[in-house]
Amino acid sequence: MDKKEAKFVLSAYRPNGKDAGDSQISAALELVNCDPDLKKWFESEVKQDQMITDKLKELRPPSGLRTQILAGMKVVESPPWWRRSSIMALAASLIVVFGLIFSWNRPSYDSEFAEFRASAVSYAAGFISLDYFADDLSTLAGWLKEKDAPAVTDLAGKLESMPGIGCRTMSWHGKTISLICLQGDTVYHVFMVDRDEVSDLPESDEPQFWEMKRRTVVSWKDSERVYIMVTKASADEVRTFL
Repeated sequence: MDKKEAKFVLSAYRPNGKDAGDSQISAALELVNCDPDLKKWFESEVKQDQMITDKLKELRPPSGLRTQILAGMKVVESPPWWRRSSIMALAASLIVVFGLIFSWNRPSYDSEFAEFRASAVSYAAGFISLDYFADDLSTLAGWLKEKDAPAVTDLAGKLESMPGIGCRTMSWHGKTISLICLQGDTVYHVFMVDRDEVSDLPESDEPQFWEMKRRTVVSWKDSERVYIMVTKASADEVRTFL
């Protein structure tokens, strides 16, 4: 593992230390102890994540919420043992009901683009594995082309001058998605899909910004592809180079 891969792996590290047992993270942490620059970067990342975590902990639910929830519950007397068949029938009914409840509460999206964006953010916020590692953007694009996946050698703004980390392909609703990860002051995850594969795209040709899951999310498009970038960098930082 080199310095760049270590930064990529540690970008998913949680400040509570629960990830330290992971083999990849353990290897990256060993590298941190041997590299002063990497250690300084890692300490800054952990500090930033801890600040966000502390702010979230300050949030409190409304007073009396637990009492209200319990007040809405009914205590049902257990039926005698000879009615076990009825219990099984009731249990089966409840399974169906809860299945419907869960399906009703699944996230709904007002467009296919919104769902694509949310999927990219959820994936980037988790622990990402890459299929191929290289510093050069054209090398990464060449590997993606070999896989018949969306590929580009010219990204928006200064992204194209950032060193690469790696890339991978994935499937989303039967569509082929490419992911290229770039290394700046933090990791930049750039998802791309062919433009005709996603409907209801934003009308504006200017980059669109959102804040989702403590990440800055940016979308833009060209004549062939749609891009979603997810990063821990602030929106103001991204605007300086995009």
